[in-house]
Amino acid sequence: MDNLRDYIKSKKPDIDDRSLYYFTNYFSYINKNGLIPDGVDFDEILDNALRFSKIVFYKEGDPICSKIGNSAKGVRWPEDNTLYVRDSLDDELKEMVIYHEIHHAAQTNRETNQVGIQTDNFGRLIMEAQTEYLAERVYSSVHGIQFEERDIPSEQLRMMSGGTVRSSLHNYEHYDNLLTKLAIMLGVDKEYFVSINFLNDGRGIKDLENRINKLINEYDFNFTFLDLLYSLDYIYCVDCEIYLEGDNKDLLLSLGESRGKYLIYNIDGRELGETLSLVKQKKFLDVFDLDFAAFLSKSGGDFELLRYVVDDNNRESLKQIFQRG
Repeated sequence: MDNLRDYIKSKKPDIDDRSLYYFTNYFSYINKNGLIPDGVDFDEILDNALRFSKIVFYKEGDPICSKIGNSAKGVRWPEDNTLYVRDSLDDELKEMVIYHEIHHAAQTNRETNQVGIQTDNFGRLIMEAQTEYLAERVYSSVHGIQFEERDIPSEQLRMMSGGTVRSSLHNYEHYDNLLTKLAIMLGVDKEYFVSINFLNDGRGIKDLENRINKLINEYDFNFTFLDLLYSLDYIYCVDCEIYLEGDNKDLLLSLGESRGKYLIYNIDGRELGETLSLVKQKKFLDVFDLDFAAFLSKSGGDFELLRYVVDDNNRESLKQIFQRG
């Protein structure tokens, strides 16, 4: 650890001690756990992240709020190469947000300024989910603690009521719940998603596409790779509109629809989008969970994994079906 701290300091002599502490923790964790994939240079990732070595704890009314609002917990801001973290957060969450933003910085494509496998909204939920997962893993490692999974009522997470989200995280819990189910379906651990997001030159998203297509073919699913990502990223877009207090926040929370069509994807000039609503978000989530249950059935998986199905009624119905065999 001391050698890594000194190495980071040698690369960024003006880094302050507090930032050096957080960057050392982050890079020690990803290096020790082999999360940087073959073909990606450690120094390249380190140099990439150190462009954002300045960490600012902002208060409501600070100049950055005119650009990001007052609801964001943190942001990687390329205009001044600064990581902004909301000062009013409790110490535990504040440190997690710092690792979250350092991870974004490390996985940023310098040419496009996109992060990991993400291109605008395409791949965004998976990118954000693995980021929060990794951030909390770093925090747990630094402090020698283990967070247990817990059940969170869906209405506490910018979702419709009537569901339960199972996750061990403290932020983006519903994203983590989706990532858990996708990892089970693909037969990978969550570290896989962390690693492919370092392949931000197109190789990461291609590897994911190949794995999902293999899943589709092996278990005869009737969705496509694009269908699956669209459903996940629609869920993200609805959540983001509420979280960042967009123009449609109040409409969405009252179970209405956004004003006009929302652009989810623009793929080679092909625009894909629709109005946003929590009702539609739930429909996408329900379909994903039914596909997850179908995977468990076809693969002979453990029906106890149905605990990750969000809708309470659907989960109980599926358990009864599985128990009947």
